[in-house]
Amino acid sequence: MKNKKKFCFGIIFIMSFSLIVNISGLIGADDGEKLLKNFKIVKPAESLLPPDVAIKPGFVDGAGEPIGKIQKIRGEAYVIHKNEKVAFRLKNNFSLYTDDTLLTSNESSIDAVMNDKSLITLASYSKITLSESVYDPKKDTRSSSIKVLFGQVRFVVVKIAGAPNFKVNTPTAVCGVRGTDFCISVIPTSVKTSGLEIVSKAYALEPSSLITTVLTGPGSTVEFAGITGPTTIVGPTSVAAAEFGAVATGASFVGPVAAGSVLNGVGPGLATMRMPPGFE
Repeated sequence: MKNKKKFCFGIIFIMSFSLIVNISGLIGADDGEKLLKNFKIVKPAESLLPPDVAIKPGFVDGAGEPIGKIQKIRGEAYVIHKNEKVAFRLKNNFSLYTDDTLLTSNESSIDAVMNDKSLITLASYSKITLSESVYDPKKDTRSSSIKVLFGQVRFVVVKIAGAPNFKVNTPTAVCGVRGTDFCISVIPTSVKTSGLEIVSKAYALEPSSLITTVLTGPGSTVEFAGITGPTTIVGPTSVAAAEFGAVATGASFVGPVAAGSVLNGVGPGLATMRMPPGFE
């Protein structure tokens, strides 16, 4: 009789545990679907170009050696060199330099290839700064740091054998990468992301109102952390987020279909983008 009770208890325990696991999985999937909505194009009420920066024709090289090159431009996109008050309209094959700030406007995008063959795409209404990009092909070492200030950006970071340092910083989070395909979204938390949304001036580009969301592709893993708190490991085809002053959420698995759709929405065909001459 006792053995029968133990057996029944065991069956109930297993069924209850399975139910909890299934519910947890559903909750995780639901959280992931909600976070994927952060990868919508958001138009800030204020221009991404600083008010004291003037747009000028032509192009002037930045300081130092080039760290990459523009592969493809769609629409109007701009670059601001370090400590300059001038923005140049970008064109294909323009060189990129340390501390260049790149930004896109409505229905525009930037495809860039860095010296280590890593690829970057900025979607519409996005802004980044190439803070550091040092690559030594002989030692196969890299030290890269990129700030995503607003919008959606996709990265395909090439794996290297030596020091693989590649970091992405945002106003609310930091992302460590060794070699992977992922995208970052930085938008205000107050925006209802359905279609093209417009940010009210009260929240435009204010760090305290921003949320950073990271999404990984198949076979990709990144280390993701908020400004405070522990690091979250975001495994393949998963998503996590961090608001200003908060710890990062746990990673939610969304699957290759959903992840691929978002990745290709931010940077269409980036993973198979053809390298320009001299990079192959």
